[in-house]
Amino acid sequence: STQSTWGKFTRGRDRHFFLFFYSAENLSDCVRNGGMWRALFRRCRAVRDDAKFIGALSVHGTDNMCVGVCVDASDRIYFMDRHSIHVLRRDGSFLFKFGTPGSGPGQLFHPCGLCVNSVGHIIVGDARFNHRVQIFSSDGFFLRQFGSEGSDDGQFAESVTVSVDGDDNIVVVDCDNHRVQVFDRDGRTFLRKFGTFGHGSGQFARPTG
Repeated sequence: STQSTWGKFTRGRDRHFFLFFYSAENLSDCVRNGGMWRALFRRCRAVRDDAKFIGALSVHGTDNMCVGVCVDASDRIYFMDRHSIHVLRRDGSFLFKFGTPGSGPGQLFHPCGLCVNSVGHIIVGDARFNHRVQIFSSDGFFLRQFGSEGSDDGQFAESVTVSVDGDDNIVVVDCDNHRVQVFDRDGRTFLRKFGTFGHGSGQFARPTG
């Protein structure tokens, strides 16, 4: 069978990248089962900007699958699987994890994106089925959530990815609504949105990041 591998980079301190791979023994099986997000997580590698190999580490979630990664200001590494967030030290050693399957406060169901703001709050795009964004403390305790299913301001459709700007405003890529929405740092106030469906300038077709 053919080995198929994909990867994503995220930048940490000291100009390092953390690279994680998705692998599937057969590409057609992977696509048939729902696309690349279904592929099994295998290994995380760290490389320098000049592509010099630094090392590799294996991370295993409850379902042996990883769908997202980020690094905070102190170089803690965050991995996201189907229902939980795994937090590692810079050297890859395990710190803790949080999240259980479900739709209650603090529960996760196929989260699609995560980031960490300047005060260490962990922001998770839990919108593939739960249509919301959740905010956790640096220790993984649930703080608040915002969003619901729909296309109005402050609502989400299917998967979303998240990031923060220089003011810690939360930027949400709202995939199936073909737009980007911006909220204040607590997610309590909708600030603005931009984007419509299409292929012209300023338009999006299911943006994912």
